[in-house]
Amino acid sequence: MAKTSANIPILDRADHFHIDWQTYLIDRRASEKPWSFYRHTHKGFCEFVYPIQGSIVNNINTTPFKQAPGDLILIREHDTHDLKGSDFIFYNINFDLTDLLKLCDLLHIDAYTNTKLRAILFGSDICHYTVPADRHNNLSQTLSDLFEHQQTPFGHMLFHKFLISVLVDFIITPPKTTIAPHTLPPWLEQLLDLIDKRIDQGITTQQLPDLCDRSHEHIARIFRKHLSCTPSQYLNDARLTRAALLLTHSNQPIIDIALTVGFNNLNYFYKLFHDKYHLPPSHYRKQSHSVT
Repeated sequence: MAKTSANIPILDRADHFHIDWQTYLIDRRASEKPWSFYRHTHKGFCEFVYPIQGSIVNNINTTPFKQAPGDLILIREHDTHDLKGSDFIFYNINFDLTDLLKLCDLLHIDAYTNTKLRAILFGSDICHYTVPADRHNNLSQTLSDLFEHQQTPFGHMLFHKFLISVLVDFIITPPKTTIAPHTLPPWLEQLLDLIDKRIDQGITTQQLPDLCDRSHEHIARIFRKHLSCTPSQYLNDARLTRAALLLTHSNQPIIDIALTVGFNNLNYFYKLFHDKYHLPPSHYRKQSHSVT
């Protein structure tokens, strides 16, 4: 068994599994007694881990995470992890991440501009997705069906259905704390629309009171209440989103893009962009153009 430079075992798809699986391979693990699986990383595959009963401790990149029903975790190739627990039942679904990216293309979802998908590709944080209580039984049944029908044409179809469901319902769905547009005060809806239209015209927080006839203090309070951020944070996020779009769909120099969306300090632009997209702008542009 190969090992990393840190002496961590590598589970290689080419020789680790007892069968040559194609689309996916799913295992169902259950134990009433204490159980553990050694620390390792993956090569050639990723895996979803989901407990349907009890709990396990999934130690991911040295961060312990107690998984219970409702906690879906994706382990990427560049992650390391080990597991332990007792009195549990969980599934782990091994698959190729390129299948997820192909579905993104099919659904016209750009994995290189979607923040949550970029976090999978380039991030270091744990890829944890919450499964609401009313969806747990459905997901558990889906995993049971995948287990029963794996290595069959019907199983391949079920797996792609499963991937689409996870992608749409759990990965890229906005958090439940997101406020629906109709609950926003009308003046705030109008202000957000103006920000979107003028983000490449150098709009600043100083201009906001004149645009909505509200004080700085009132605007800040309402932003925190309804958007969970400050006006400055909202503007910066909108600028970065527009910058990512221009990097992908234009040949403008990076410094021109930064100035266009309202960043006069190039170093600050680079820092915020890297914080949001986990890549510097130049690498982001190359990665985006390489997606076909």
